[in-house]
Amino acid sequence: MREVASLWSSQRTSTAAVRKSREQLAQIRRDLSKSLYELKNLLAKTGRGGKGAPYLRSMGVSLSTADRYVTKWTLSLAPPEKLLTEEVSPPTTDTINELVAKLRPKLSRVLTTQEAISEFMAALAVSLNDRNS
Repeated sequence: MREVASLWSSQRTSTAAVRKSREQLAQIRRDLSKSLYELKNLLAKTGRGGKGAPYLRSMGVSLSTADRYVTKWTLSLAPPEKLLTEEVSPPTTDTINELVAKLRPKLSRVLTTQEAISEFMAALAVSLNDRNS
């Protein structure tokens, strides 16, 4: 419990003090998140008599702030979920035409000759084929 009090005090002081670097403040917040997480697991269980909330209030820590820090620590413990990839449907003719319309003004300024257009199209085809291989 003393560690939470110490870390909370450090966090409040660090926020007010301009001389503290962002890295130091971030480390203090990580430590505070971990300590609040551990405190909650220790005191916020059935049969603990609700000791966590009065203690936090006595330290000047609001319950919502403590919960935010606990949530942040909990999220840091879980590995990032891998998102399922869905099959990408082929573009429609309208989608392709919209892309051409967006790119045309810039390409027209750069590709001023038929030779430049042909060279660009060949390079684009090679690049897209390499990406899909």
